Amino acid sequence: MRPGDILVLYSDGVVEEEDADENPFDLERLVASTIRARAGDPQAIIQTIREDLRSFRAGENPMDDATIIAISA
Repeated sequence: MRPGDILVLYSDGVVEEEDADENPFDLERLVASTIRARAGDPQAIIQTIREDLRSFRAGENPMDDATIIAISA
């Protein structure tokens, strides 16, 4: 990894999370969340992704467990 790089590891419960219309959170949304939070430290990146997942679910309980690990150089 080079300075400024971010590595995000995640379980399928992140990208397969669904909204009320059964649309998946998917990789595009995960990448968008990561890019939006990239100036923060790894904990801030994880927090942003978790908040985006929570907002995407619109109050519904998670369908699966969701594990997120972020590493920045």
